Formats: sequence, structure tokens, C-alpha cells
Amino acid sequence: MGLESDGAVNRKPRIRRRVAVIGAMLVTGGLIAGCGPELAGSAAVVGDDRVTDTQLADQVTVVTTALGIQSSAKANQVVLDRLIRAELYNELAARNGIDVTDGEVTKFLNETAAQVGGQQALNAQLLQSGVPESEVFGFAQTFLTQKALAEKLAPGKSQQEQGVILGAAVIALSKELDTRVSPRFGTWDADRLSVGAPPNDLSEPLPTSNSSFLPDTVQPQSGGSTQQGDGTTQGGAQQTQ
Repeated sequence: MGLESDGAVNRKPRIRRRVAVIGAMLVTGGLIAGCGPELAGSAAVVGDDRVTDTQLADQVTVVTTALGIQSSAKANQVVLDRLIRAELYNELAARNGIDVTDGEVTKFLNETAAQVGGQQALNAQLLQSGVPESEVFGFAQTFLTQKALAEKLAPGKSQQEQGVILGAAVIALSKELDTRVSPRFGTWDADRLSVGAPPNDLSEPLPTSNSSFLPDTVQPQSGGSTQQGDGTTQGGAQQTQ
């Protein structure tokens, strides 16, 4: 993964790549009229799977409390983005026979934490992008799943080509599964793989020092992949630094 140390040789390029790994990782209540029975109690529906209101509310509360900010539509959007994408990547991985083991995730987290100043430092960086400590393991597993999918779907291709191909596959899957978001939280844009703000949202950002890692920095690219503000693809492949 390019995380292991080889001494002082090429140290600066490796540091830049390590920061890019974190950047790549950081690539998200009641019925209302028009919600429909299929969305009752759900913030989002992805095929047969659901992101429940409680699941979303609990994670948003943990994140906003830890950051010392108020819950907001933007906080809901950031966390919901992540939860929906995780469902999509997990489904795509299952269809392609990909299973990232707990051991692989633990190894990756230990290596990454060692390079950024420890587990607490890593948790703090991920928290800035709406990932609570309790979800760090699952978030890392999704990240590794993205990388495995990119290599499976586009073997021998460049990282940029892998990102485009993976992005297109996830977009197609999202449309096939008829991914939907409760109007209380916005609308799902399958082509951007993100939640659009609800009509009454003022699009206030999370007041963090790491806002460039937030999903709302994602910009569309041709072929369905997306690029984040740090130069990495949300579709799953890390850009060469």
C-alpha cells in the first residue's frame, strides 16, 4: 500500500503519499408528507438495505458533540453520504467476490496510524470529515474494499482509469438499486454519488480545519468517477502523487 518505511530514502515523496491515503479515505426522525411507507423510519434505502433514522442520528450526534458544533442539515448530509456509499461498495464487493478481512483492516489502520502520529491523531482527522471513532474500522474496510474493487474491475489500468471504471460501476449499481433518500435529508444524486441538500438547507459547512476532506468538495469527472479536493478519486482509486 506504499505505507511501509524504507528509511530516509525518498522520505518526502512517501510523506506526501501517506497524506494522500488519508485524503483518499476521507473522500456522511418521524414521517412527513410524501415520504412514503417504504421510507418510514429510514434516512435512505439502498436496494433491500436501509440507513435508519436512528443510525444516522446517533452518528451525527457523536460527530457534532465531539466537534463541539450543533447538528445541522450539512452534518446529516456528510454522514449520510458515507453510509450510503458504504452500502453500495459492500454490495458491489459481494457481487465480485471481494472480502476484505479484519486482519487486513487492522494492519492498514496500524500502519496508517503510525505514520500520522498515532491512532488518536488518525481518529481526529477522520472525525473532521464526519467519521466517529466507532466507525473508523468500518470506514477503513470500505476504503480497502474500494481499492480491491478498482483492481478487480480494471486490472492493469492506471489508478485514474481504475477510478473512472469503478465510479461508473458504483453509479450504475446505485441506479439499479433505486437508491433513495428521505426528503427530510435531501435527495440522492446517483451521478455524483452524493446527497443533495434539502430545500430549506442553507448549506452551512461543518466548521472544521479539514473541510477539504469533506464529501461536498467532490467534483464530477467524465465516466462517472469523482475527484476530491486533495486530488484523489472518490470512485475508489488513489491518484499518483
